[in-house]
Amino acid sequence: MLGCFKKLPGKETIPMKPLLRAFSVLAVAAPLVLTGCKSSTPKLNYPVAHRDNTVDTYFGQKVPAPYQWMENLTSPQLHKWVEAENKITTNYRAKIPIRGWMDHRLTQLWNYAKERTPDQLQNGMLFFRRNSGLQNQSVVYVQQSATAKPRVLLDPNQLSPDGSIALAQTAPSPQGKYLAYALSKGGSDWQTIHVLDVATGKPTSDVVRWVKFSGIAWTHDGKGFFYSRYPEPPSGEKEISHAVVNQKLYYHKLGTPQSQDKLIYTRPDLPHAAIEGSVSEDGHYLYLFLMNNSISNNELYYANLGNPSPPDVAAKITPIYTANDARYEPI
Repeated sequence: MLGCFKKLPGKETIPMKPLLRAFSVLAVAAPLVLTGCKSSTPKLNYPVAHRDNTVDTYFGQKVPAPYQWMENLTSPQLHKWVEAENKITTNYRAKIPIRGWMDHRLTQLWNYAKERTPDQLQNGMLFFRRNSGLQNQSVVYVQQSATAKPRVLLDPNQLSPDGSIALAQTAPSPQGKYLAYALSKGGSDWQTIHVLDVATGKPTSDVVRWVKFSGIAWTHDGKGFFYSRYPEPPSGEKEISHAVVNQKLYYHKLGTPQSQDKLIYTRPDLPHAAIEGSVSEDGHYLYLFLMNNSISNNELYYANLGNPSPPDVAAKITPIYTANDARYEPI
């Protein structure tokens, strides 16, 4: 709280300009002075968090952990406590007069058309995202050439009534026949990859699950793609509480179930490492990036896929740089 303001006699009142004008209001000392006053904000009664008698032992030292029960994300007691906390926050924010002005001003500032840089394929097709201004998510468009009329290919705003399903990423196949796209539910990092037939605009039968922190790298024949995934959580365990370990690189062939996807690379000796694949522009090579305990450094591997049509997705993985001392990228 900055304190209370009082108008001096004969001075013009300066209108409140939230956030952007906060410091300028304080700088104009002549019209306003600080006065002693008491806040009229009502006291917030926060819900009491349950404390139990849990004690952990580390190297012979006993450490109380009364809130460890909150780590059980399926606990009804935890859900009840979180709901009570959220209710207090929501009610408090609803009573702040400035929020209405902020909402109006931010809406004004954000209401302009936006387009992302397009992906241009070798045959001239263009794929890009466009937002008319206030759409919740940008819409995916496709056009056959730079002079052709674009058409809507995928509108993520139609995927769920409450907007809880987000379009995380897209990747057109090299010939533009298919569009692989990953969806996320409820803000989760977990993604499910689907494939759209560009000509018809209808999804194929391909569904790839348990994907997280992954790219989508098509082989140049347009018949499949490399992706990274984690093991499926045990039955009954929620995705959000599943340990993110043992990521593996797979290849998915269109028209086949995920259970038949080919395992390309895994590092059981580095369970916390992230593994990502990328295909070279000419389609001859698979580049494999391994990030272990760092996002700025990586190891780099490659596989010679041979003839891009059809590629040898089972080609040997060969190391290039394994010191994990810098960020390595192929050019």
